[in-house]
Parts: sequence; structure tokens; C-alpha cells
Amino acid sequence: MELDKSSFSFDSYNIYSLNFDIDSLKQDNININVLLDDLSYQKIKNENNELVGSLDLTLNLEGETSENKKRFLSLKIIGYFSAKNFDENKFEDFCKLNGLMNLLSIARSFISSTTAQMGIPPLILPLLNINSSFEQKK
Repeated sequence: MELDKSSFSFDSYNIYSLNFDIDSLKQDNININVLLDDLSYQKIKNENNELVGSLDLTLNLEGETSENKKRFLSLKIIGYFSAKNFDENKFEDFCKLNGLMNLLSIARSFISSTTAQMGIPPLILPLLNINSSFEQKK
């Protein structure tokens, strides 16, 4: 089956902050909770039937062991998106949902490879039900 290309584009991203507590990452049997503390959309331009926007995401991880619960990793990432001949509301929805899924995929890979290079077992983010989370907010 051949898939159609979308007129919605993921143009680029920047990871501009990563903070972590190395001692917490070394613990065994950590139950990871993923917190999406900040998700903000910004329309950058709307000219000549082309929309450009950004999605800024702050992702925090809390680890829960039998002894305590604490935040041990925080990552900030921004993605840039564009589309031609899109309705503005539809474009914003695409940025928030599809953009979020793309940014989480990049964050998952970045966190996993970064922690693996630190000489500890790689930290693998759990899969998240984004659709369910968005439905609850409506």
C-alpha cells in the first residue's frame, strides 16, 4: 500500500535543555511517570497560504521506587512545523497532536541514547496514550 504524503511538514527541532539526577537514574526498579508540564503552540506566520508554527514541550519524568518519588529528568524541546493550504484551526490541532507525537519520539530516542552513553542501562520511556490524554482535556 502506497501512503500519501501529508501537506503538513515537520521542518526541524531543537532540544534546548536536559537536566537529570544521575543518582536517581542508577536505581533499579524505577516506575517511571511521564509528566507533560508545558505544551505551548505558537503561530509564527500565515502568508501566501503557508502556515508556520512551533510547539514547545517540557517533559518531566518522575521515578517512583519503594522508598520515594522524585523528579529525576526534565527535557525541553521545540518543534517547527509548516503546511500549505491548511485551515488555521486544523493546523494548530495537527501541531498539537501530530507534533507532540513526533517530539515525544525524538525525546524517547534522545533520552535512551544519552543515558546509554552514560554507562548505565538506557532509560526507555513508556509508550503513552496521547489520544486519550487529549480527549480528557476536551
